[in-house]
Amino acid sequence: MKLKKLFAGVVAAAMIATMSFPAFADGDKITVESDNTFKIKKTYSVSENAVAPNEDFTFTVVKDSVSNSSITDAQFKEAGKYEVTVKSTANHTSTGTTDFVMQLPEYDKPGTFVYKLTEDDNAVAGVTYDDATYYLTVYAFQKAGSTSAGNDIECKVRLDKGGVKRAGEDGHKVDAINNSYTAAPLSVSKTVTGNMGDKSKYFDFTVTFKAPTGKKVKSTITVSGVGEANEVKVDNVALTGDKTITFGENETSKTVTFKLKNGETINFTNLPKELTYTVEEANYSSDGYKTYIGSDTDTEKRSTGDLTVNSGDAISVAYTNQNGETILDTGVILDNAPYILMLAVVAGAAMTLVIKKRREEE
Repeated sequence: MKLKKLFAGVVAAAMIATMSFPAFADGDKITVESDNTFKIKKTYSVSENAVAPNEDFTFTVVKDSVSNSSITDAQFKEAGKYEVTVKSTANHTSTGTTDFVMQLPEYDKPGTFVYKLTEDDNAVAGVTYDDATYYLTVYAFQKAGSTSAGNDIECKVRLDKGGVKRAGEDGHKVDAINNSYTAAPLSVSKTVTGNMGDKSKYFDFTVTFKAPTGKKVKSTITVSGVGEANEVKVDNVALTGDKTITFGENETSKTVTFKLKNGETINFTNLPKELTYTVEEANYSSDGYKTYIGSDTDTEKRSTGDLTVNSGDAISVAYTNQNGETILDTGVILDNAPYILMLAVVAGAAMTLVIKKRREEE
């Protein structure tokens, strides 16, 4: 009797589990709207204090091999077009999410259709594209309760990453396709040292920005931190208004010129990752100045050479111009030292005479 009850319990549990499997599997699918469109979530992350360029993200969609479908190639063609199209995309200027709207063809017959999706690399500097291969499985089936004399098809879809879900497998279902934009700020500063250093003197600088090979720069670079009297020029044209630098459609480089004096800094923000930059100061050796970059004061250097933005971390290029000996904060002016020494000798001699006279009087 106990064995029969145990057996009955096992059968009931198995029936409940069997009934729940289709519901679980169906829950993995994305419902297609009546106009045969559906949405795929898009996430876009932007590094701190950066502004991503406006860009339309697109996909290439092709029919996967027939072995991944439940119907023959002839039936595939008969049931509908191969092309699934991206109906619309959205631009991004900050971290957030949006939706891609995908358009399915009209299917005349039921079946399972598998498409391969790859994101197009638009070759925009600073943007990381999703290089994964996605598989879109379309389940076209007869509408429940339809009284139509012909086929009355509705669809559900499933998106998998790196492979197609097979019977008995968990699959690789994804909720979103991901992109990111990385950019960094650059600052160039000036310090003048030495007892002959002129701290009111302006020094000429040139910064050259170059696009990565085979890529376009669509980012807007902002310039700040310089006074009104310090004119900044881009390709020999003075910056006005909001002081921003933009690359034209076919431009691969930009040359920026400006002046800095002691204690001043110029800032460039939103330099996209992979952008090449070179900072160079004019030669002032004929004026008695030695030029150093950063903490290395053993080697004179006027140019950074070609450097590349590798991350979103802030970049600092600090220039020091030294003319004459470094002034030490001792409270003594070295130029008056001989006179001070003479006064000391005179005072010493006078003191000696006073002491000698007192001794003689005693």
